[in-house]
Amino acid sequence: MIKSKKKMNKRLIALCLSTLIIVPMCVSAATNKTHQELTTIKQTAHEIANKARGLGLDNSHDIIVSAKKLWHEADNRIKNKEYKTPMNTYYSNEDVTLLAKVAFCEARGIKSKTQIACVMWTILNRHDAGYGSIKYIITAPNQFSYYSSARTVSDYGYDLKVLAKDVLERWNQEKNGFTNVGRVLPKDYLWFTGNGSRNNFRNKFRTNQYWNYSLPSPYEN
Repeated sequence: MIKSKKKMNKRLIALCLSTLIIVPMCVSAATNKTHQELTTIKQTAHEIANKARGLGLDNSHDIIVSAKKLWHEADNRIKNKEYKTPMNTYYSNEDVTLLAKVAFCEARGIKSKTQIACVMWTILNRHDAGYGSIKYIITAPNQFSYYSSARTVSDYGYDLKVLAKDVLERWNQEKNGFTNVGRVLPKDYLWFTGNGSRNNFRNKFRTNQYWNYSLPSPYEN
């Protein structure tokens, strides 16, 4: 009986110690943790301290001291709002496919990934300007070249769904308040024309002034 109790105590202590190794790693990266994750850290630290006390350990024991330290650190980060706010998601999987297909239709023969991405940004710019949902903008009559059976691989072999996902992720970050996300077309560019080898993007419906691709691009060397 005594041996069994000692064995159980050792296991509980081992559990406490292993948890105390994991939890500090979580707290040390608190800037990447949400409010809920920090709350969980507090709860875990509290449980560890109580388990340790239940084993007869004194409040001055390292396990309890460390648990209390973790609890207070997580609590302070919550009070000081030092936590990550979960990002809202402003697009769907359908939007990924729609952007890929309209890019295939509108960027035939275009080799530059940046120019293809600009086609996608034009649509997102229109959405932000109040033209409607991404789907509505793409499928509206007499606006963009699009057909539902279009391929999602470009003439140069680019996976357009991968590119569309990347553009949408950058746009989504921007809508959540991030800056310098890798946008390749300014927000006021809502129109473009193409000639089969190059697309020219405009910030006015009628103008001879075109976008000069001066923003740093994540897609070109």
